[in-house]
Amino acid sequence: MSTAVRVNTSVYAVTHIVGNIGLGLKRLVAGCGLDTTAITSSWTTTETAVATWLRSGQLRVVTLEVWDPATPNAPPVGRFDFDIEYDYYGDGDGELWMDGAYVNSVIRKSGSVPAQCSYRVVCSVAPGSPDVPGWGDTWHASAFHRGDHGWRFTRCGACVLEGGIVMDVAEAFRKFKSRLEISDREEADAIRRREVICNELKGAVEVDRDFLTGSYKRHTKTKPLKDVDIFVVMKSSERHYLQGRSDELLALVGGVLEPIYGSDRFSLGRHSVRIDFGLKVVDDVSDGVMSFDVVPAFDHDDGGYCIPYTITGEWVRTDPKVHEKLATQANEAFDGRWKPVVKMVKKWNDHNGRPIKPSFLIEVMAVALLDGPFDSYPFDVRQFFSSAAETIGDAWPDPAGLGPLVNERLLTDSALLTNARSALRVAESKCTAAMRNEAGGRTGAALDAWQELFGRLFVKS
Repeated sequence: MSTAVRVNTSVYAVTHIVGNIGLGLKRLVAGCGLDTTAITSSWTTTETAVATWLRSGQLRVVTLEVWDPATPNAPPVGRFDFDIEYDYYGDGDGELWMDGAYVNSVIRKSGSVPAQCSYRVVCSVAPGSPDVPGWGDTWHASAFHRGDHGWRFTRCGACVLEGGIVMDVAEAFRKFKSRLEISDREEADAIRRREVICNELKGAVEVDRDFLTGSYKRHTKTKPLKDVDIFVVMKSSERHYLQGRSDELLALVGGVLEPIYGSDRFSLGRHSVRIDFGLKVVDDVSDGVMSFDVVPAFDHDDGGYCIPYTITGEWVRTDPKVHEKLATQANEAFDGRWKPVVKMVKKWNDHNGRPIKPSFLIEVMAVALLDGPFDSYPFDVRQFFSSAAETIGDAWPDPAGLGPLVNERLLTDSALLTNARSALRVAESKCTAAMRNEAGGRTGAALDAWQELFGRLFVKS
C-alpha cells in the first residue's frame, strides 16, 4: 500500500505531519494483528528521525515492513509506504493524504499476519542527509522500492536507513543469524559461475565431473560469499599428472583461467586457483559470489580425492563428504545451532582480519569444543572463544584422517599463533563485557559491543 504525504516545512507543518505518520503506522501495525508496544515505546527516536529529515527536505519515503523470521529470505509479508511530496498545499500546514476507507480495505485484504512476525520502520532519504542517533544504514527487505519515477533498485538513488525499533539481544542474534544465510540469488550465481569456469577448463583438460563443496556445501559459509570451493575431478586419462608435482596441474588450470579473468584477479593458493570476480562489498552484504577457489582433483582408489599441495608439490588426500557428515552430526547434537554459531565465529574472524587461518580450523575446533547442549548464542560464542584460546596451539588433524594438520600454518609460524590466541582472548573479553551490560539492563551498550565484535551485519534495530 502507498499513500501520499504533502509537506510544508514550517515547524507546525512538520509536527503535524510527523504525528499523522505516527498514527498511520500504529494503525497499520494493529491492523496486521501485531503488538504496537514496540513502535509506541520507541516512537520518540522515530519521531526525531522523521522530523529531522522532513525539515532538511531529504526524506523520500517512510516504510513499514512486516516479515516472518521463520522465512528470513522470503519477501516481506506486508509493506506500507508513505511517499513524501514537498508541495505547499492548502493553508501551508501540510496534510496527510490517507484514505481511511482505503487503509481499512487493504488491511481486510491482507488479513492478520502470523503472530511471530516482526516489523520495522525504514526511511528512504536523499544522499547527504544528517545522521540521527539510533538509526543506521540498511537495505529494504524487498529487492525494489517505489520511487517517484516508477520502480527502481533501493541501492540506486536514495540511501536507506533503519531505526526506531530497538531489539533485545536475543532478537538481535536471531536477526544476525538470518542475515548470515545464503540467499537463493547467491546460490543461483554460484551455480552459474561454476558452469562458466568448468566449461572453460573442459577445453584444456579431460574433466569427469565438477561440484561445489567446502563450507558452502556444509552450510557454514558466511557473508559475503567468498572463496567458494569447486572440485574439478579429472578423468583417468589425466592421471599421468599424479606422477609429477601437483602444482603442474594447478599451473595449467591457472593458465586457462588467468587470460579470462585477468592477472589482477587470479592467484595460486595451497590447493587451488583463486578467481576474484571484483564485486564490491557493501556492508558485508552482496548479491553474488565474490570469489571461487578452483581445486583440480582425482578420485582416490580408497575413497576421497587427491588434490594439489603447493607447499611440498605433492598430492594430498581429502574427503569433503566426511567433513559434510561431521558438520551435520555436530549440528544435530547442538539442537540445530552448531552451524549458526560457527558462521558467527567465522564472521568475527573475517571482521577482525582473519587471525584464524584457515577458517576451516574454526569448524574443526567447533566439532570438539561445542559439544552441547546449546545454551544461547551469546553464551556459546563466548565459550568457543574461551576454549579455542586455550587449545588453538594443539595439533588439529583433518577430521577425515587425511592430509596435513589443519592448523599447520599456525604451528609453523609462532607470530601467527600468538596473534590468533590473542585475538581469541580479546573476543572472549568483549563477549563477557557485552553479557554483563545485558545483565545490568544496559541493552544498548550490549548491542554496541556485539556489533563491534561482529561488524555491521549484526544490527541493533
